[in-house]
Amino acid sequence: MGIKIGLDVGITSVGYAVLRTDDEGVPYKIETLNSVIFPAAENPKSGESLAAPRRGNRGSRRRTRRTKFRKYRTKRLFIRHGLLTAEEIEDVFNQKLGHKTIYELRTEALDRKLTNEELFRILYFFAGHRGFKSNRKAEIVNADAETGMVLSAINEIKAALEEGTYRTLGEYMHAHPKYEEHKRNKDGKDRYLGTAQRDLIIDEIKQIVNAQRGFGNEALTDAFEQEFIGNGEGEAAGIFTAQRDFDEGPGKGSPYGGDQIEKMIGWCTFEKEEHRAAKGTYTFQYFELLSKLNNLKIQEFAGDDWKELNPDQRQLIIDKAFSKDKLQYAEIKKLLKLEPEAKFNLLSYGSKTEQDKTEKTNFVALRSYDKVRKALGKEVYVAMPSSLKDEIGTILTTYSSDKSRRRVFADRLSLTSEQVEALLPLTMTQYGHLSLKAMRNIIPYLEMGLIYNEACKAAGYDFKHNAIDRAFIHENVSNPVVKRAVSQCIKVVNQLTREYGKPDAINIEFSRELGKNCDERRKIEKGQKENMARNESIANELRENGIAVNGENITRLKLWREQGNMDPYTGQYIPYEEVFYGNYDVDHIIPYSISFDDSFGNKVLVSSAANREKGNRIPMEYLANDPIRIQSLENIAGTIRNYNKREKLLKKKLSKEDVEGWKSRNINDTRYIARLLRNYFKQNIEFSDKENIKEKVAVNNGTVTARMRARWGLGPKHRDNDRHHAMDAVVVACMTPAFVRRVTVYSKRQEVRFNKSLWNEGTLESDLAHMSLEKREEYEKMFSKAFPQPWEGFRDELNARLSDNPKELIKNIKNTLGTYTDEEVDKLKPMFVVRRPNKKITGPAHLETIRSGKLLNEGKSLSRVSISKLKLNKNGEIGTGNAEFYKSEDNGWMPVYNALKAEMEKNGGSGEKAFPDGVFTYTQENGQTHTVRKVKVVQKSTLQAVLNDGKAMADNGSMVRIDVFRTPKKYVFVPVYVKDTVAKELPNRACVAHKNYEDWYKVSKEDNFLFSLYQNDVVYLEHKSGIPLTYIGDNTGVKKDNKLVGYFNGSNIANGTIVVKGPDSSFYAEGVGIATLLKFEKMQVDYLGNLSKVKEKTRQTFSNMKR
Repeated sequence: MGIKIGLDVGITSVGYAVLRTDDEGVPYKIETLNSVIFPAAENPKSGESLAAPRRGNRGSRRRTRRTKFRKYRTKRLFIRHGLLTAEEIEDVFNQKLGHKTIYELRTEALDRKLTNEELFRILYFFAGHRGFKSNRKAEIVNADAETGMVLSAINEIKAALEEGTYRTLGEYMHAHPKYEEHKRNKDGKDRYLGTAQRDLIIDEIKQIVNAQRGFGNEALTDAFEQEFIGNGEGEAAGIFTAQRDFDEGPGKGSPYGGDQIEKMIGWCTFEKEEHRAAKGTYTFQYFELLSKLNNLKIQEFAGDDWKELNPDQRQLIIDKAFSKDKLQYAEIKKLLKLEPEAKFNLLSYGSKTEQDKTEKTNFVALRSYDKVRKALGKEVYVAMPSSLKDEIGTILTTYSSDKSRRRVFADRLSLTSEQVEALLPLTMTQYGHLSLKAMRNIIPYLEMGLIYNEACKAAGYDFKHNAIDRAFIHENVSNPVVKRAVSQCIKVVNQLTREYGKPDAINIEFSRELGKNCDERRKIEKGQKENMARNESIANELRENGIAVNGENITRLKLWREQGNMDPYTGQYIPYEEVFYGNYDVDHIIPYSISFDDSFGNKVLVSSAANREKGNRIPMEYLANDPIRIQSLENIAGTIRNYNKREKLLKKKLSKEDVEGWKSRNINDTRYIARLLRNYFKQNIEFSDKENIKEKVAVNNGTVTARMRARWGLGPKHRDNDRHHAMDAVVVACMTPAFVRRVTVYSKRQEVRFNKSLWNEGTLESDLAHMSLEKREEYEKMFSKAFPQPWEGFRDELNARLSDNPKELIKNIKNTLGTYTDEEVDKLKPMFVVRRPNKKITGPAHLETIRSGKLLNEGKSLSRVSISKLKLNKNGEIGTGNAEFYKSEDNGWMPVYNALKAEMEKNGGSGEKAFPDGVFTYTQENGQTHTVRKVKVVQKSTLQAVLNDGKAMADNGSMVRIDVFRTPKKYVFVPVYVKDTVAKELPNRACVAHKNYEDWYKVSKEDNFLFSLYQNDVVYLEHKSGIPLTYIGDNTGVKKDNKLVGYFNGSNIANGTIVVKGPDSSFYAEGVGIATLLKFEKMQVDYLGNLSKVKEKTRQTFSNMKR
């Protein structure tokens, strides 16, 4: 007796199943199954890292902090040099000195003596507006579109000043007509209108200081100027010019200070004490080229064998690759003088007409090598030893600022200053998994033509048994989505082995999307939607013609059209009316028993008679003695756009490598993450000692699992909820080597069933092959067996275990009576899908839009919106979203309101149509004209983040949790937001429906705290009259439930209710008022789906709260 574990791993889920096995390791019943759901480790909309907003906000806080510090230092500078006192500086901020703009003062500073207060205003302004300065030549040379716009604006200002009309940038911005409307950067085409190069501002500061000295301000000493501007970088920089490079990291004393990228480089997979090599090094690029080159094979014509390159061909490609920045397959074809129909094994050919486009794909791109070669000159760079080339690539990757690069080049290499300056504009990124030392040891074997794993082995590296632990996975899996999925998978297996003991084996299946980035997944999703649309179009055609709509008939019609309405095996025309009936079959081109390939690309529609004759052979083998039919096959294959299908149809013979390769590819998943997790489990999980089970961990290909699921009748029944992950895991667990052999034998039997000449020991078990063929009874015994199931009654048992009432259904399945004891049946319960609570505190304390706090006490907020966002509501009033046009008591709003409304009425009530540019000019009755861009709107605001002592407000950031209390009369909840996690104390007002925050119930000491609920915490609810349920998709069930167990999914403070999601996402309960509940409890669920009640004694505070 033992267990077999099956895992179905997706982007946001791990389905698992534990099957009981006999003494031979063969599964015979389901022990347990479930699904674990977790959020994807990426932004669901953009696909960017979840750390990106935090990183961006951290950068903003850092810039704000540094700006404040510069301004503080500017204040201290004026006080220290006796220009102003602290009190006088405070008066400046209280605006007691008039209202001249900063641009007027900057212009007047050149022509008259300023007061010290006016001078302070200018320099204080400069402390916060320093202009653009890049620390890297590469940023200028390789500017992206956004940086290009910045540089364009800078150059325009620079050119205007060079004309000599304006003395300084300030005078230019004060006097030039283009700055009349606005001087600061705004959204739109002029968003960098006021962006200038920092050098121009430094020049202006110097002119102002010198002018003021000339007007008699003796306090502006050289020391003052030196402290503010400085005369260099680092220690010599002044308040205005100090700028820390990214390479330097935080300031002195910080453990994170110093060369940042250098500290983040990981360790080599093989040489544990060596750092990984930069991808920009010569050795890495040569290593990558050889690794890819050794896997390249050529097929000279369709159906021919794939041939490896000879040494001369290899050398031609290597030389060509190092002579340019990229090498395409089309260039290789020309270089090796191959025929036009020749193909490369590393390309996925699509339609016949797209072959040229496909071969314009890059075989290799040695861009870093090419960049350095061009920067230093071909002769100089080629003559350098590879170690020097590697050092250059390492420095350009590890250090990003010009200052750091100059320093390291001077310390490590003997390059001329001209060579260093030529290298500074180059940008290189990323590191490989191996060190230079390891690659140098492997390269000699790659040069001999060995593929990567063989070369590693020859170099003395244990390629397959490299120690893999959690730290190794964290280090080597860079995709956060994959990393989280793998982490959850490992946790599930650890829990299962603790509960059920050592497994005989583990089978895993990864979703197709796992490991792909967001754009790739969207491309897959787009392709799936397009395919569904095509299928639906065909389905409509079938309905119109009175033909049954099913997957089989849709496939038949698609094949018929792809083949040009012709039968590839006979060369005969197939009438439309016969496509769907008994005279024609869908055949596997490469027999399923050989390939395990059930894809559309391995199918053709052929006559039943030809299909029976073909049996378990490939088409060209079947037609070998009929040149006329072979010619027809070649002609029809030539019209098929799918290259891989043409290749299969015209293949002349099957080699042993073909058979092994097909089966291995279609049964096993060979992706990197699959190999990594397989090796992790092999090394870190203790298995049972059953000697007959050779493969302890297998990673299956999802296409085979889908085929098995379809053949067992496990279709879309559970696809609208999260139970299907568990169903897939059961199917995955059943894919044992013994079962694969059974499917192979079954498929062979079916393929040769009607061709007696193919009956032999290769297609039948040896004992059956010698039976008399004349005996009908024996014939039926050999060929009429149903498609194999893992065990008798498997499908019924699985459907019962997936149901809402497994206990009763299992009792009615006769095949399970011997495998389930009465005690086991009594313990059966519906699957409770596992979700992990989200207790992370993420996001801003409040949203970015700041509104006026003028109406805060009325429970309303004021904000300004663009007139293009306005709409006329059903009552003909102006508003936007839930906000209404703000109508003040003095009626001053009426002229602009009436003008806007009249214009919007002409454009269907749409502000977007009426004011496409966001600007509207109108004339009042007194003849005055006014221009409006934004107007005030007001909306109800139940709970806001109060800012600036109540003068402003903003919408709250994310809700972290709700805290549930029991008053003497009812249940209530207190919402806790991100802003509350950094407050002095937790909020104490419980939500009251349709009331302002000030009118909410104030929690007292007499009220009992029960528990806190985070998203995906489990709750148990009881309600006297029942809680209404809404079902998703094709799911069905009771309309109301008096006792509900589900996951807390959020709350609505406007009406004081919560949302509960069903365990498997098949339903949800929205608008659940907790005040009327008879019972409200918090539960917790473990990875096995076991529920237990949670008791929380005290209300938990947050570590960031102010003390």
